[in-house]
Amino acid sequence: MGLDTVELFIAVEEEFGVRINDADASRMGTVGDLFENVLALLAKEGRLLDREIAWTRYVSVVVEQVGVESTEVVPEARFGDDLRMD
Repeated sequence: MGLDTVELFIAVEEEFGVRINDADASRMGTVGDLFENVLALLAKEGRLLDREIAWTRYVSVVVEQVGVESTEVVPEARFGDDLRMD
């Protein structure tokens, strides 16, 4: 996992107030993997969010951190290949 990806994960953690452990982070290769993990962490803490609202917030963080268009932020997008992150 490159520095760009680590910085994105940190920004997502800060936005949603969660902590993604390193083992889980190393297994996440797509935008959808990270998003689903965040939702699972929130649910585990009893902090349920409307999925659509959470997705909108999440996309905003990815766009700001990575500098891509929001249309590129789709669940199947891979961090390295599709979003051109190191």
